[in-house]
Amino acid sequence: MKLYADLPARRTRQIIADVLVLLWVVIWVRTGFAVRDTVLGALGPARSLEAAGDSLQGSLADVAARVEGIPLLGEAISTPFDAAAAAGETMRQAGADLVAYVDRTALIAGVTTALLPVVLVVLPWLLFRIAFARRARALTLLLASEDPLDLLALRALATQPVGTLTRVSPTPAHDWRIGRPDVVAQLAALELRRAGVALDARKGPAGSTGGPLAPSPRAGQ
Repeated sequence: MKLYADLPARRTRQIIADVLVLLWVVIWVRTGFAVRDTVLGALGPARSLEAAGDSLQGSLADVAARVEGIPLLGEAISTPFDAAAAAGETMRQAGADLVAYVDRTALIAGVTTALLPVVLVVLPWLLFRIAFARRARALTLLLASEDPLDLLALRALATQPVGTLTRVSPTPAHDWRIGRPDVVAQLAALELRRAGVALDARKGPAGSTGGPLAPSPRAGQ
């Protein structure tokens, strides 16, 4: 699979684009972590609430256990302490729930902050790079076939805009049919330039080495 164009200018642009996309991903991933850390800053009060509730519940439960041993009055005296200990347990649970909520919110906020900008840029870039690789591979296979310029010119006739074709020749299809070497070569060059693939002038038909490639004349056309 060809990842980069053979033409230096286009290859340079592709490399710069890849580097910029990588930097974009790194920046937004770091931003996502920063947002997550900022939200996690709220864990301090939540954990303090959890710790205070746990301490209060433990202390009041201990007091209730001590006074419960007082003869006759123990049970009556311990009841308010048991109720206060239950309130402390409620406060501890509220703190624990708040810790879990903040932690979950921090994760969602961090992932969302990083993911959306990354997807918006990386997805089009990835589709473009895959399309380039597939087109370059197809043209590389054409270059290995017989009469590659002829086939490339035909592909150009099928894919290039009409305005581009008429700048090569007022009648590009007719000139291709009669095998005009200059028009066929220019049409092939259009297709190769669009894909960023370089033509090895020392390759002959079917990958053999020899003189420069030239379109085969189509007698009688």
